[in-house]
Amino acid sequence: MWLNKKFDYISTESAHKLLMQSIKFQPKRESISVSEANSRVLAENIVSDVNIPSFDVSHFDGYAVRAEDTYKASSQKPVCLRVVSQANKQEYRINPGETAPILTGNPLPAGADSVIPVERIKLEEEAVKIHHSSKPLEHVIPKGRDVKAGEKIFKTGHLFRPQDTKLLMDIKIWNVWVFKKPKVVVASIGNELTNCVEQADLKKFSSLEIMIAIMIAESGGIPIRIEIVQDEPETIRQAVRRALGEADIVTTIGGSSVGEKDYTWEAINSLNPSLKIRGIKIHPGRVTSFGLVENKPVVMLAGHVQSALVGFFTMLLPIIQLGSGITAIVQPTLEAKMGEKLAIEEFVSFKRVRFVKLNEVNGHFIAIPELGDSSLTSILVKTNGYVIINENKTIIRKGERVRVNFLPGLFPLQLLQRN
Repeated sequence: MWLNKKFDYISTESAHKLLMQSIKFQPKRESISVSEANSRVLAENIVSDVNIPSFDVSHFDGYAVRAEDTYKASSQKPVCLRVVSQANKQEYRINPGETAPILTGNPLPAGADSVIPVERIKLEEEAVKIHHSSKPLEHVIPKGRDVKAGEKIFKTGHLFRPQDTKLLMDIKIWNVWVFKKPKVVVASIGNELTNCVEQADLKKFSSLEIMIAIMIAESGGIPIRIEIVQDEPETIRQAVRRALGEADIVTTIGGSSVGEKDYTWEAINSLNPSLKIRGIKIHPGRVTSFGLVENKPVVMLAGHVQSALVGFFTMLLPIIQLGSGITAIVQPTLEAKMGEKLAIEEFVSFKRVRFVKLNEVNGHFIAIPELGDSSLTSILVKTNGYVIINENKTIIRKGERVRVNFLPGLFPLQLLQRN
């Protein structure tokens, strides 16, 4: 029943294309309070029913005027306007030759079309002297300037941000429909592992599982951690089958290479996946594999921390985003100069990932590589980004410009959306 463990590497671009074509998520919706919607993905188009502001309003404290009454004002010949207020008029209106005090954000009285800031007038009893001419709508925020009634503000798939919360509350929308977060089962595989702190002196604590779970949560998924899965083909098979019953996505950690006790690939193959990817052409992370089982994605990550991290960004993260309702995404990057020569001579036909420490020198970002075995967590702790070296490139020279992708902790894992 168990198949061989041979790799059949494909490019990351081909892997992404297959994933996007084959995974048919139908994210469910739920209605939540706008105040709780940050970092959630909208599942509806939102159109404003109102204008913001509802009236022409003043941008400053000052005096509302008719602009044409000020056209002849100058420092030598100021214009004098009579002050009126709402208190002494049945209708809040100014007529030719009149002005009215106004506060920031208040609607203009009828007849007014401009505002003179308070610091630019001279008050004399019941009149003001104006020494500068004003234009129509000067220091005025016109009706609908912020939002127009009938305007589509957001569309389905928008990733919610704090400023979006304020705007929706301003237009009196208190609840929104969002896509439910996909549930992701995280299964660590290995007899040598434990999730019990009391056993941490006898076995290796499954810290990588917790790191991946945190990254899943920051990426818009709901991580579900299960008991450590033992290195037995049938045990792995049954654990994954059970996970498929309670999750939208399953990810395994470890046991996915070609060692004697690496049974993950074989176990998932036995579940008859409709799509299989056995390895991707990126290093570290080349053992990252995939199976579509019962129309649900199963991502197999490596057991070494750097390889698992690369596999997460390359394969698991796009799937979580797809399950969250996001389709148009781009990972933020920063341009830097390489701080020292970097030779990359292994896996030349693959993309290669190298982790770097970003420093700012004289207004420019410098990327200093930190090299070490893929099992070393300290490399990730010392760095804050990584560069991806294209196939067949073996040298990055000192001073050469590179694109740096951000690591967790420097920039949110939530990806930015293209407009």
